[in-house]
Amino acid sequence: RRAESDPHNSLCVFAPSREASKHLSAIPLIIRISYLVFMKRSTLLLSFVLLSSGLIAQSTFSVGGIYSLPVGSYGQSGNDGGFAQSGFGLQLETQMAPMYFGPNLRLGVYFSYQQNPMDLNSMADVLNASIDPQYEITLEGGGYSPVRFMVGPTYHINLDPMWSLNLKGGVGIMITNMHPIEITATDVNTMATEYTDVLYVQGRTAFSYLVGADISYKISKYWSFGAFIDFSGANQSLEAAFDTDLSVAGEQSITFLNQGVFFRMNM
Repeated sequence: RRAESDPHNSLCVFAPSREASKHLSAIPLIIRISYLVFMKRSTLLLSFVLLSSGLIAQSTFSVGGIYSLPVGSYGQSGNDGGFAQSGFGLQLETQMAPMYFGPNLRLGVYFSYQQNPMDLNSMADVLNASIDPQYEITLEGGGYSPVRFMVGPTYHINLDPMWSLNLKGGVGIMITNMHPIEITATDVNTMATEYTDVLYVQGRTAFSYLVGADISYKISKYWSFGAFIDFSGANQSLEAAFDTDLSVAGEQSITFLNQGVFFRMNM
C-alpha cells in the first residue's frame, strides 16, 4: 500500500515509486514463467522416458569372452598378408524387444575389443628375403587391436522353455590400431647393430558388418549361459610412420571369426 510519512516523526515507511512497482511486480511473473517452462521440459522428458520404457517389452544384457580367429588375408603371411594370429577379447551386447517389432524380432547393440598378435617371425622372413643377406632383420612388438560398435536386427527363437537361439546381423564401425613394431637390422658378420627404428601404425574408422548366432540356456529366471559365433569384416585404411616422419598409407582387409561364451542377464 502507499506509504505514509509524518514530518514530525523521524520514522518513515518506504513507498516505492510507480516505475519501481512495475519492475517489482514483474519478478513474480518471471519466476512463474521460468517454473512453467521447467515443468514443461521436465514433463516432456519424463513422458519420453515412460514412453520409451513402455515400448521396450523385454531386454537382455550379455558379457562374453572372445576367441578370435583371423580369416583371409588378415591372417596370411606374405606381401599382401596381415600376419595376424588368433587372439582374445571382450564383447558386450544388449538385445531390446520393442513392442512394434513383433514377438521374434529384436534390436541388438554390440561392442567388442580384442587383440590379435602378429606373426613377427614370418614377417621378418619376408623382409630378410628382400634385403642384402649380410644383414638380418628382427622385429619386436606389433599386434592388432580391433574395436567394433554394431547395431542390427536379431531373430529370436525359443527352442523350448530353457533353450533359445538368436540369429543376428549388424552394421557399424571398426577401428583397428597396431602396436608399434621395433625394427632392428644386424650385420651377420660383425653382429653389430646397423639400424634400428620404430614403426607406428594408426587405423582410421571403417564401415564394418557382423553376421552371427548364439545359443543360450536359462539357468535361472534372470540369468542365462551360452555360446556365440560371429563373422566380421572391414577394409581398414592404415597410415604407417617411422620416427623419421616417413609415412606410408595403405589398406588392410580385417576379417575374423569370433567365438566364445557369455553370461546373459534377462530384464
